[in-house]
Amino acid sequence: APQLGEALSGLEDSITSLVFDFTNLEYISSAGLRQVIVAYKKMAPKDGFKIINVSDEVYDVFSLTGFDSKIDIQKK
Repeated sequence: APQLGEALSGLEDSITSLVFDFTNLEYISSAGLRQVIVAYKKMAPKDGFKIINVSDEVYDVFSLTGFDSKIDIQKK
């Protein structure tokens, strides 16, 4: 999560969309979830943000928090 936070803070304004590929992600902590939300909020006024290749377990976290209704999430 800290590394993702650093990468997000360094994004140039010219970046208009982000795609997170969670192919190898088996677990997401609350800190990781927070960084995903930061990225979503940063990209919302632009072209977009989506997450692809999400496992059922990680998708359940997004579903329980209600973020699955706000973020474009595609399961594996």
